Amino acid sequence: MNYNKLFVVVLFVCTLPGCLDSRNQRVKDNPLDLSLFKSDSPYKPNPLPGDDQSTSTATTQTTTSTTPPAHIAHCTWSSSGTSGFEFSSNHIGSYTLCQSTNAETDLYFQLKTNSGYNICFIPVNDSDGNVIYIGEPRCLLASDPLTVYKIVMLKNRPAVGYNTFSDLTMTGVMVMQDRAYEFPYPYYPYYNLANNPLRAPDAYLLCANWYQAGDTRYCQSFNSAGRYVYHKF
Repeated sequence: MNYNKLFVVVLFVCTLPGCLDSRNQRVKDNPLDLSLFKSDSPYKPNPLPGDDQSTSTATTQTTTSTTPPAHIAHCTWSSSGTSGFEFSSNHIGSYTLCQSTNAETDLYFQLKTNSGYNICFIPVNDSDGNVIYIGEPRCLLASDPLTVYKIVMLKNRPAVGYNTFSDLTMTGVMVMQDRAYEFPYPYYPYYNLANNPLRAPDAYLLCANWYQAGDTRYCQSFNSAGRYVYHKF
């Protein structure tokens, strides 16, 4: 595999404010705040024409490299944007998702085909088969199959009684499109595409909160719909 370029890019990442509120919040609308940050080492495995000259200015800088950064070199990246991805799923298609060896919460993502929707990542901890979310969704529009995107995850789920989540290890992420689906009962008929649409990230957090309250029906319904990828690290 031939990697030609490392360069600094600006990524637009959406957070989902309100996702950590009570389970009946943020149902009918989806106000996405755009937070802007510079990532330290995303790269294009196969740069576009015009990207192959090293430049340096006061505001931008590009450097050449023949390999991906060491902290994500253990993952498999596509150099063509059409093949060579490490994983495949029915929900989002072919992709590579890599956890940096530099930081537990730094993820890098490459997607073959974008459906036109943001892709959301929810950090989870899996302890003896008991999967719980430990932070808010982080979402981005991965529109270029030749770009590796950085996502900085947050372990910021508010404490519930004596249960705190910030110290738990992020053992995986729930990955899903930020789009509305019609989930089976007990979501339906209260949540429905025609009058009260519910997006997948909200549906998952709703199920997780009900699960903690002792009601497993929402998570059973969410699982049966299959509108997600559970990615373990």
